[in-house]
Amino acid sequence: MILRKLVGGLVLAGGVGLVGAYGTMRTSFEMENDIRAWALSATETAIHGVQTRVEGRDITISGIADTEAEREAILASLDVVDGRRVVHDEIEVLPAAAPYVFELTSNADGIAASGNAPTAIAQAAIDEGTGMDLSGDLPLASGAPEGYPLAVIAASQSTTALIESTVRVEDNTITLKGLAADPSARDAALTMLQFAPEGYVLTDEIELFDDGTPLRLTLNKSDASIDGTGKLPSDLPVADMMGILGATNADLDVQQARISPDAGVWPGVATDMTTALTRLESGTLMIEGRNVSLTGTATPAGKAAGEAAIASLPEGFTGTSDISFYDDGAPFSMIVDYDGANATVDGKLPAGVGASLTADALGVSASGDVATAYISDDSGTWPGIANTGHAALSNLENGILQITDNRILLSGLARTPAEAGAADATLADLPEGFTATTSYDLVDDGTPPSYDVVYDPATGANVTGRLPSSLATTYIASALDLDTVSGKPTIGLVEDDGTWATVANTGLSALSNLENGTLSVEDTTVRLTGLARTPAEAEAADAPLLVCLMAIPQQLRTI
Repeated sequence: MILRKLVGGLVLAGGVGLVGAYGTMRTSFEMENDIRAWALSATETAIHGVQTRVEGRDITISGIADTEAEREAILASLDVVDGRRVVHDEIEVLPAAAPYVFELTSNADGIAASGNAPTAIAQAAIDEGTGMDLSGDLPLASGAPEGYPLAVIAASQSTTALIESTVRVEDNTITLKGLAADPSARDAALTMLQFAPEGYVLTDEIELFDDGTPLRLTLNKSDASIDGTGKLPSDLPVADMMGILGATNADLDVQQARISPDAGVWPGVATDMTTALTRLESGTLMIEGRNVSLTGTATPAGKAAGEAAIASLPEGFTGTSDISFYDDGAPFSMIVDYDGANATVDGKLPAGVGASLTADALGVSASGDVATAYISDDSGTWPGIANTGHAALSNLENGILQITDNRILLSGLARTPAEAGAADATLADLPEGFTATTSYDLVDDGTPPSYDVVYDPATGANVTGRLPSSLATTYIASALDLDTVSGKPTIGLVEDDGTWATVANTGLSALSNLENGTLSVEDTTVRLTGLARTPAEAEAADAPLLVCLMAIPQQLRTI
């Protein structure tokens, strides 16, 4: 009975001891767990995340604090954990960066980044947002402005639109420097910068590799010089253009582009069309992108060359031409110097009219320095006027025909008034607006004959003065029963009806009855003087005059 009690007492005592030990152990676990939970709760707002380790009632804190103030705040929050004994501080405080900078350089050598990132999360976000592995070059540092990772991403992406660049984020300022291929690339880069968070100041210093304007060329040819402006592709050197134009007479203010955006087609078009311009007498070539126009004046060959160049433009180019025939602006004119056997022609004739017109109209050979224009007479009257002038000239022994502006000038030597009148009649019916001025010298002006026949049977007869066309010296010799007569009288050219021959015959018949004498016919008077052997011979001389009085023109009188 005593043993059971003893055993029972021992058992009871042991049970109580075990229960006490168990209670003590449970309190320590619970306390450690509570301390751990409280420590985690106290540090869960840390910027970078810290690690807490609880051993019994001791807390060890490690990791990164953004600033010394955050470190102190973390430690202060652990100091108030209920039940803790000591806090072991293994926190590393990040260095502060001021100014806070990110810089990214992109060029032919590659990409290089420098600067800082505020957190590991920010590093990962920058790598993902930029598509670049930049985090290794961006050590952590405190002091980043709000929105810094997004600013870095926007700044980095802006560089992808540029040929080479450097972008720098310094605190709240983003500066982008670089070289853009053209304005559209520059605008793309600046558009990406707009995704930076609000509050960031954006500045750019972007140069253009090309101004983005279309390739263009304007050339003006006047006389023997050419000037021009434009923008040529990189594969069309200005020197090549000068070679086509001739360096001595070309003045080009041309921009040389640094790109060739047209796959080599544009240079060929520019050189071909420039060559076509040189074939014109004057004109303008304009190439704007793929639009081409060629205007001006040219010879027929130059006009054909220019129009052929426009027609041969490559696919995708549009071209227009307006090329008229060249003219020096001087009015049409013609001067024909005709000597009766040949003609010399000078002046400027409309297209379709040549020196052969003179040869055909006058029936003589024609030569001279005559120019035939490339343009025709708009009114269509000039060829007809030229034909009329030549028809009038053909009536003269020789002369000069001038056709200029709207006037015909005709001067020369006419055989008689009849030929002069025929020339004037030819010019009487000119087209409206044309006038004719004539001036003639006459071989025979049509005035009455005036001559003297001095007769002596011993020496013969001598004739002087101007005889009518119907009276030859051979007739005078025959009438006086002579073989010939001396003297060099002129013979009138105006045709008559034989009256003057009748007058001469009557006078010569009377003269033959004298020993010697002179028969004079002047104006309206027939005068006979001389030596008669006897009164009977004198009467014999007078008799023919008296008998033939009715045959003598009434305006003549005999003496």
